[in-house]
Amino acid sequence: ERSLPTLLALLERAKEMAGRSLAFAARFHPVTVNASSAASEADGSIRIVVADEDPGYGNWMSTCGHRHGAMGLRWSQAEFDVQPDCRVVDP
Repeated sequence: ERSLPTLLALLERAKEMAGRSLAFAARFHPVTVNASSAASEADGSIRIVVADEDPGYGNWMSTCGHRHGAMGLRWSQAEFDVQPDCRVVDP
């Protein structure tokens, strides 16, 4: 059985490694979309496509070859509540 301090140290190490992985991937693959890089739709919405290969549509984020993973969405200083619409579609 592990102590709480040991578990907290393991959690911090995992977070540190995840951050390094994203930083490394970002050097070679498009893995983020932000206010500077996002292209808006005609209605002002933003569509983000996550795929292995660039489908030729703006706002593409690479999976870097991964089949599973986590994604974080965040809004800073939003003027209203945002309700994302996320779906998985077949190619």
